[in-house]
Amino acid sequence: MRKGLIVSLALILGQSALAEFRIWHDRKGNRLEAEYICEVGGKIMLRDPEGKEYRMSLDSLSRGDQAYLQRLLPPKLDIEFDKNQDRRNVDDYYSTLDIRCSAVIEKKSRMPYDRELKAIMVVLGYRDHNNQFVVLDRSESTFKLSEKATHEFSGAVFRINEYRHYYSTNRATKYRGHVIGVLDPEGKLVAVKASSTAYAEKFAELSKCRAGESLDRSLNKIGSIRSF
Repeated sequence: MRKGLIVSLALILGQSALAEFRIWHDRKGNRLEAEYICEVGGKIMLRDPEGKEYRMSLDSLSRGDQAYLQRLLPPKLDIEFDKNQDRRNVDDYYSTLDIRCSAVIEKKSRMPYDRELKAIMVVLGYRDHNNQFVVLDRSESTFKLSEKATHEFSGAVFRINEYRHYYSTNRATKYRGHVIGVLDPEGKLVAVKASSTAYAEKFAELSKCRAGESLDRSLNKIGSIRSF
């Protein structure tokens, strides 16, 4: 697996999930007004308005409170990226490069999470002759981590040409990196991993692009779909 740049969501989103005072219920019907503090060792810490703290297991809470915590606390995920390529020499002037990218998403947090997630992977190339990026591939996959702790998906195979003649080299499309993001059912970013900080910061825009679309050097969409 290739190691990419793990980007802090706090830097990208500019805020973290905020807790609030609310009424919590346990399985026995007991009520407690408290705010969520943190999760430690698979248990959650609550604090009432007087400052008293309570440590509770997730299983002891009502289903409604468990659903609330899953919305408040997205799972901690590890994302690995892989790029497989097959190079074939066509003649003395150029060769073709068939590439297929894949990702493995693994849940690292101990708390259960059974909500549906969506992963989007965008692979980028660059054309030196016109100083433009191009979306080489865009793929997505919906999944749940309630039964398995990992999810793997792959994009489509795409082909780029590698020129060896000095007159044609600058017209080649070159692989330039990737970004993978995971969204919750409300469309909030849960995790992102990219080969460049700029790609991670532009994930919201890049995730809406289609394969073949051109982007300027600031990663803004500028053109229609073209072949590589």
